[in-house]
Amino acid sequence: MIYDGPLCVFNNAEEASGSPLAEKLFAIKSIVSLRISGDVVTVTKDGEVPWPDLGKEIGGAIRSHIDSGEIAVSEEFGKIRKSGLFAKIEAIIDEQINPQVASHGGVIKLEEVRDDNVYVTMGGGCQGCGMANATLKRGIETYIKHSFPEIKEVIDVTDHASGSNPYFESKQEGASPVADAKGGGCGPGCGCSTEQKAPVESKQSGCGSGCGCH
Repeated sequence: MIYDGPLCVFNNAEEASGSPLAEKLFAIKSIVSLRISGDVVTVTKDGEVPWPDLGKEIGGAIRSHIDSGEIAVSEEFGKIRKSGLFAKIEAIIDEQINPQVASHGGVIKLEEVRDDNVYVTMGGGCQGCGMANATLKRGIETYIKHSFPEIKEVIDVTDHASGSNPYFESKQEGASPVADAKGGGCGPGCGCSTEQKAPVESKQSGCGSGCGCH
């Protein structure tokens, strides 16, 4: 594992100072931001350098870092910012949102609050579910922004492709599961409908028992 701490988001090279892997990656021309979480490193570039060429440099920097045995992120930066706002949002998620999402086998974890954005991961039945984005934007984000108007956006940093039900898509494109729900199921933290059974199609065999989209 590259980094076993919480999600770390670096928005510029200055923030990477003291974090060896982040420093190596920002030394590559065109890299403007990056995220490190577990074995996943996500980079954002600008400029016209093709991804295949840039990918070779990125891969080389990551391999060099692993061989060095150095830590990926400084201990100071790796600490989740347990600010008052972080603690309040975490309490909302744990006490009001997660009990509703858990009824469908899902769980929401607060990773970081930074620059008025909230970063979360979606686990259990929410990971890999085609309704995850609706749950996030029409449920979780709406609820958090209502409680904390200063929040600009709730950002999902989940690796949904590794979930047990990756990317199930509703045939009713654009339909709002929140607006169509008849009640009796999800609460304010979840965007799924428990009574409206929207037809779904799977790239595999169908939603699993943990999915809350139907």
